[in-house]
This record gives sequence, C-alpha cells and structure tokens, in this order.
Amino acid sequence: NQVVFEKQSNSFGTQYYEGEVTLRYILFSFSGRLSRKHYWLTSIAIIILMLTLWTILFKINHNLFVIFILFLLIPLVWINLAMGIKRLHDINLSGWFLLLNFFPYIGGLILLVMFLLPSTQGKNKYGPKP
Repeated sequence: NQVVFEKQSNSFGTQYYEGEVTLRYILFSFSGRLSRKHYWLTSIAIIILMLTLWTILFKINHNLFVIFILFLLIPLVWINLAMGIKRLHDINLSGWFLLLNFFPYIGGLILLVMFLLPSTQGKNKYGPKP
C-alpha cells in the first residue's frame, strides 16, 4: 500500500507534498506540516519505545546500552528536528524557531506552548493543512 505524494508549489514558491501522512514523512521529511495530533502521538510513541529499549538493554548489558545510545543519537536528533520543524510550519512559523532551545528554560517553554497551539486553518506558506 504505497502512498504517492504530489510535488506542488504555492504562491510563496515553497514546495510541499500533498497526500496521506506516513511514518516516513513524519520522521524524516523537513518540508510540509505536521498536525498537533500527529506530532504528540508520534512523540509519545517514540518516548515509550526508547525508554522500553533503554531499560531492557541497561539491565542486560551496560556496554550494549552505551553503544545503543551512541548509535541512535544522530537519528533521534534528525527525527526531533524534522518533527519540530513541520510542527512549527503547521502554525505558520519558520523552523528556525527551534533555535529557541538554546535559551535555557524559557526557550523550551516557549516551544512547548507553540507545539500546543492549534493548526493554521487551510493552506499556509508551508502547504495545505494536514
């Protein structure tokens, strides 16, 4: 069951893809929009999966635990960036707002509030409403 995305451009010149939201799109694409529901459900699923795997590996072998963390560090950063950028796009903001994370406490709090905001209605400069 393969989903085909159609590449389109809007009046801002931004390219986006219309089609069904897939796990591959949620986790690896930096373009388009990600609804509040998809963002939070995927985030919670990733957290539960990682905590479960880390707990099992930590109990089995500490060295394996460290290797696992180092091996997954880059993919987890990529996934977090991709999801955060698309979530900001959904409220019609640039992904550059993720740099607020570099401001201790207040930056993370501001982003948390942004990630809880409802989607922009209809199309915005990052594409159609997911």
